[in-house]
Amino acid sequence: MDGSDIGKLITEYCNSMDRQEELNKALFKKLPKKEWIGQLDARARELTMIATRDEQILDEIGTLLAKDMSEEESLYLYDRVVEMYNNDYDDYVVIFPLLKKLQQIYEGSNDYEKLIFIYKAIFYEMCEIRNRGSGQMRMSDEYLEKIFALCDHYSEFTPDARRGVWVAWYNYVVIDTENPDFDINRSYLRHKKANEFWNSDVVQSLDKDNENILEIIDIMNKDWMCVEEHIEKANDEVKKYLYDYSGKLYAEDVAKAKSITDYNDRVYALYLRTRIESGEETFSGALDRYLKYYKSCLAKFENAGKQSVEEQHFLNNGPLFMLRLVEHIEDKNKADRTISYLIESSRENLFTKYKDFPSQFINDVLAKWCYKTLKYLDTRKEKEDYILDLIVKRQLPTYLHSVIVSELAMVFAESALVYMPEFFNDLPIKEDIPEYLRHCGLFHDVGKTRIADIINLQCRKLGEEEFDSIKKHPEYGAKFMENDPDLIIYRDVAACHHCYYDGSGGYPDDYDHNTPYRAAIDIITICDCLDAATDKYGRNYKKAKTPEEIFDELKKFSGTRYNPKLVRLLDLDPDLKSRIGYFIGAGRAEIMYQAYRKKI
Repeated sequence: MDGSDIGKLITEYCNSMDRQEELNKALFKKLPKKEWIGQLDARARELTMIATRDEQILDEIGTLLAKDMSEEESLYLYDRVVEMYNNDYDDYVVIFPLLKKLQQIYEGSNDYEKLIFIYKAIFYEMCEIRNRGSGQMRMSDEYLEKIFALCDHYSEFTPDARRGVWVAWYNYVVIDTENPDFDINRSYLRHKKANEFWNSDVVQSLDKDNENILEIIDIMNKDWMCVEEHIEKANDEVKKYLYDYSGKLYAEDVAKAKSITDYNDRVYALYLRTRIESGEETFSGALDRYLKYYKSCLAKFENAGKQSVEEQHFLNNGPLFMLRLVEHIEDKNKADRTISYLIESSRENLFTKYKDFPSQFINDVLAKWCYKTLKYLDTRKEKEDYILDLIVKRQLPTYLHSVIVSELAMVFAESALVYMPEFFNDLPIKEDIPEYLRHCGLFHDVGKTRIADIINLQCRKLGEEEFDSIKKHPEYGAKFMENDPDLIIYRDVAACHHCYYDGSGGYPDDYDHNTPYRAAIDIITICDCLDAATDKYGRNYKKAKTPEEIFDELKKFSGTRYNPKLVRLLDLDPDLKSRIGYFIGAGRAEIMYQAYRKKI
């Protein structure tokens, strides 16, 4: 195999990623409506060609990877993959098979630097595809342990390889905190193990003054302070360790700080929390101290005048820590004042300031904040608007799809009320059913806000692992809605809109056919399919169906995928097809134009 063959394919794929980004950015230009919609149509045509070619490229890469490689070809492939990874061209479906090929080539060799990079990159890609940041990610230690198993040869590693080892230790200690089955007592053992390795003779002899590695260890130790959230589940040994360790780091911060704003936010939070556990501090006193620190830091960031990663993390950690303190405060007036302040402060300092910041991290932060604070809002409308503004509208493709589904759902509801009002007899919602269905459409995909953007924004067919990830969005959406009494009315719709009417297919498997919200689920299911099948702007990896084709498909699967009563409604209501046709035809471009105008 000629290494340049696979190199050309990689280059072409990376160029297509750049072109897709250019086409997407162009939609945010302020243009007259007719010109903008013309650009939208041209974009759709070009993205369809790109998607077709990308599928061919992936097939061709797969064919080449099945062949044996010479040493020179292997080295060439390694260099290209490092280049892709370091320059953010790590689209999972292309980079993961390349990494697995490199693992096959180099595993068992003594080329430790390459092996450490390969294992580290595979670990990272697996974390991303498994929804790191969603609160549902299950981290696999397999590839980190492969790195640690090489450390008997630490003295033979290059400086870059040794740095890679400490990135692995960081992930082992800190990323574990994002696992849904996180155990603070297990985490303590991991942190202790990492520091014992750091203090080993071989590491100290080589790296005790290595600034690059010292920086990683400092970040690891401070980021690990996020275990504060789980301190109530710590055993006595762990609580003592956290008390001593946070005290040590806090003392170091105080000694170096010119002002309180120089403290590390996670260290300060754990320091205060361990003092509450020991009885040296109260929840109310800790809240007063941290709130003073928080306000001082806000002023510091405001004066800096530019967005920063440090500020993003601070605006995530601080308010959540204070919310946890508030839950233990008996003074209701103080608690209410603090909660109101935090909600408004976060809306202004995180949502408003970072509302157009293209960051998966910000998306995850806002989703977590929204989930934690919904219960403090008074009315259902406040909560609905809060969810839309904070999270759904940030992920524009999901929002646009949801808007069209919501319009279609209203059309179906209005028609059913006229031609077969008994359809809604069992629905718990009795007033303004079309408006309720509109909101069901807006919120049915709220779980996608917990899925990585790299999956949601693809204009190609999803890979198997990606599809497994996207299939979890009904579960995420249901969990989002089920804990609030005002939003529980959307829970079953979020959970079950991908289930077949007769239970023979779809997902999830544990669909409750007896739910009283069945009528709403069946309407959203049919509207979801109507939009997805006819969308020529967002699903460019497949040809959009015409309205006539999708109407025929509804009839074909009536009674299996779709509720037959709703399919029959297409014949009962003489205007229904044309009303649907608008939203899956010319109305789609109009809705997209208005949504992008608001963003611009």
